[in-house]
Amino acid sequence: MRCLGMSGPDRALPVTTWLDRFFRWHHEHHPVSATFIGVHEHDHRLPDPSEAGVAATLAEARVLLEQAPEPGSADGFEALDLRLAVGALRIRTWELESGHMVRNPSLHVAEAVFGAMSLLLTDFAPIDERLEALTARLSAVPGFLEAAGAGLADAPAAWIERARRECRGALSFLELGVPTLAVTRPGLAEAAGSAATAFRRYAARLEEHASRAGGAPVSAGADALALHLAEAHFLREPAEDLAARARSELGRSAERSAASARRLGAPDAAGALASLADAHPSADRYLARFGEIWRDAKATVERAEAVRAAALAKLHRQRAQRPPPLLDDKILTSWNGLMISAFARAGFVFDDPGYTGRAEAAANLLLGKLRKDGRLLRSYRGGVARHKAYLDDYACLIGALLDLFESTGRLRWLDEALALQETLDAHYGDEKGGYFATSADHESLLAREKPGRDGSEPSGNSVALMNLLRLHELTTDDR
Repeated sequence: MRCLGMSGPDRALPVTTWLDRFFRWHHEHHPVSATFIGVHEHDHRLPDPSEAGVAATLAEARVLLEQAPEPGSADGFEALDLRLAVGALRIRTWELESGHMVRNPSLHVAEAVFGAMSLLLTDFAPIDERLEALTARLSAVPGFLEAAGAGLADAPAAWIERARRECRGALSFLELGVPTLAVTRPGLAEAAGSAATAFRRYAARLEEHASRAGGAPVSAGADALALHLAEAHFLREPAEDLAARARSELGRSAERSAASARRLGAPDAAGALASLADAHPSADRYLARFGEIWRDAKATVERAEAVRAAALAKLHRQRAQRPPPLLDDKILTSWNGLMISAFARAGFVFDDPGYTGRAEAAANLLLGKLRKDGRLLRSYRGGVARHKAYLDDYACLIGALLDLFESTGRLRWLDEALALQETLDAHYGDEKGGYFATSADHESLLAREKPGRDGSEPSGNSVALMNLLRLHELTTDDR
C-alpha cells in the first residue's frame, strides 16, 4: 500500500494541500465510498481488510492528523471542509485502533456487495467500462473475504447472524442478477462464480463461529458516542443532557398523540391506530390488495370516461345548432416562413427527415403558389394568391430557405434565397440603409414605414439583417 507521499510527522501543511492529501487517503483506502461519491480512479479495487492493510490505513490517518492545519488557518467553506475532514480522521482512527469496526463481519460483506452494486446504480461511464471494473472487483472478493475472516472469533452473535443473512443476499445478486449481464462476457461470469464460491465459504465460517459466539459487547461505549457527537455532529453537549432533552420531547410528543387520539374518540394513540386496522390489509393480503385497488381505480376511470363521452356527444349536438366561428384559413408568406425555419432546424437537430420533409413541402408550395414573375405575394386562400408581399414576407422566407439549405445541403434552396434577396434589395431597399416595409411600386402612402422593433414576431429588418450576415458567410459577397 503506497503512503501518499507521507514520510512522517511534519509541521502543519497549507489547508488546500492538506485537504488534497486527506481526500487521496480517503479515496484510496475507501474505494467503494469513492465510487458512490463519484470518484472513479479506484473502481477496480476493494479495500484491504488485512492486518497490514488496516495498519497502513491507520498509520496514514495518524500522520494526516499530526499535519492538520490549525482550525483558524481557514475560513468559509474551506474551514468547514477542514473541520469535517479532521473529524472524520479522528473517528476513523478510533475505529481502527479499537478494532470495534474491523471485527464486524456484516460490514465486510456489505463492502464486498456494495462494491459491486455501486458500479451499476448510475450511468457514470459506458456500460463496458463499468462491467470491466465490476469484473475486477468481483475477482478481488475471494481475497477480500479471506483477509476479513481473521476477526470472526471476536464478533458478537448478532453481527454474525446479520452477516449470514447478507451472504444469502449476495449470492442472489451474484447468481441471479450478474449472469444477465455476463451472457457475452465470460470473464465477468467467471469472476461472479469465484465471488459466489467465496461468499459460500465465508458463510460456512460464519456458521461455524455462530455456534460458539458469545455475548461480546455490541455497543461502542460512551467515549465513542461522545466522539461521534462532537466530531460528526458538532455537538458539544454531553450525551446525558441530549438524552434528557430527547426524553422530554418524547413526553411532549406522547401528550400530543394522546390529545389527538381523544379527539378521534380513542382512549390513546394505540387505540387510534387499532381503529384504523380495518382500513389496511393484513400482511398476508398486502400484495393482493394492490390488485383490488387497481381494479377499483380502473372501474372508476371507465365510468368517468363513459360519462365524459356522453357529455361530449351532447355538447357537440348543442354546438352543431349554433353558427360556427369564422375560420381564418389564409396562408401568409411570412408566417409560413417562420414555420419552415422551425421545421428545418428541428429536422437538423433531431436528425428527423419527417420535419425536414414538411419544411421542404411548405417551401415548394410558397415558391410555386405565392410567387409571380419573380415577385412574392402576401397571402393565399381558396386557390388564389393575392396582394404584394411586404418586407417580412421576403425576410422570413429567405431565412427559411437558408435554414433549409443548412439542414439539407441542397444548393437549390441557397439559389432561391439569393434570387429573393436580389428582389428585396431592388424593390424594398433604402439607399440610406435598411429596408422599407413596402415595395417602391406598392400603393402610394404618405410615408413608407421602415420597421425596426421586434414584437410577438421579429421585425422584417432584424430578420433581413441576419439573412445578409448568413449570405455573406455562405457566399463571401461583400456587397
